[in-house]
Amino acid sequence: MPRHARWVLLVLCLAASPAMVFAQTTAGASALALRLKDQDPAVRTDAATKLAALGPKAAAAIPQLSDALIDSVASVRHAVLEAFANMGPRAADAAGTVAILLGYDEMETQIMAADALAKIGAPGPSVVPLNRALLDDEGSVRAACARVLGGFGAASLVAVPRLTRLADTDSVAEVRAAAKEALDRIAPEQGRAQRVAAGLRSKDTPTRLATATMLAEMGNAGRPAIPLLVRAFKDPDAGVRFAAATSATQIAPDSASVRKGVLAIVTNTHEDRIERAKLARTAKDFHLPLDGGVPALATQSKSTDLLVKKGAVVILGLVRPVTDAAVQALIAALSDDSIDVRGLSAEALGGIGKEAQAALPSLDHLMKTDRDPGVRNFASSAYYRIGTN
Repeated sequence: MPRHARWVLLVLCLAASPAMVFAQTTAGASALALRLKDQDPAVRTDAATKLAALGPKAAAAIPQLSDALIDSVASVRHAVLEAFANMGPRAADAAGTVAILLGYDEMETQIMAADALAKIGAPGPSVVPLNRALLDDEGSVRAACARVLGGFGAASLVAVPRLTRLADTDSVAEVRAAAKEALDRIAPEQGRAQRVAAGLRSKDTPTRLATATMLAEMGNAGRPAIPLLVRAFKDPDAGVRFAAATSATQIAPDSASVRKGVLAIVTNTHEDRIERAKLARTAKDFHLPLDGGVPALATQSKSTDLLVKKGAVVILGLVRPVTDAAVQALIAALSDDSIDVRGLSAEALGGIGKEAQAALPSLDHLMKTDRDPGVRNFASSAYYRIGTN
């Protein structure tokens, strides 16, 4: 063969080599992928291990590797997770599936899943599951997830409230350290709460709701977000309003604007009575005074609207500090025509305890004479709760 022809042939061979190698690698990955369904765990583990060695070139096997993530054999799961980790960004489409294993009941699988998500580097489908996994019982898992969230930087802003709580209160030193480091990488301390609270301005209701809810986890560190939370007390969505009021109560029960806003919601009969009662209970637990709402609630307890009356007597029992006017309104409600109102009033007085001793004669009469056995039981229980406190 002439020298010139040999050179032409060599050049053609060299040009074809990358394509040929790619085709061979893809074919090899596909063949290994088929073995992930073999009945023998050793065969499945071997296939996954060899795919892991291919790194990004194993991308053709992503569908089969995704299915194999739920393999009952730990060695297979671990090899599959290693394969995804070695693929890096090429496995971005599988990040959501990998994240499912953060909730697995085996710690090593959970930690390997977190590591894989870090190397895949796709915050979009990863941050929410990682944030959820910060609640895991295992400190090592919480720490691993915190580190990954920190590595995602500003994309992990949604995790700031929970990380703040872990940095301050987690029982494991490793978790506290990992959470603090993650917070520093996600957002500077100054302005951090406001950046999280900016989600309250979103046009998307689920985003506003999630923001209002999660801010509570920031505790005292969330105080800079109070102005935006108070503004959210008037959000068009009821869920957002109550979430914002609940978080604000937990963060800053001593704030004048929070107290005023919460009191307005609790006494507003246009709001859901059950949600108002839940908010009143939170106010009680966090020592936010609601006694300023007693006159309005006492009036509501005499309403012709049964639901309004029921809501009022329940909330009157949760008002702190306890006032004589609240106790007297509940005593009066013990004579209501409604069985529900009488029973709820008795229960509310029992919840108040010794400060409701003025109600003992009325409760004694009720538990002996009411025509409804359920009301008699509520009255009896309240009588003894008050009398023994």
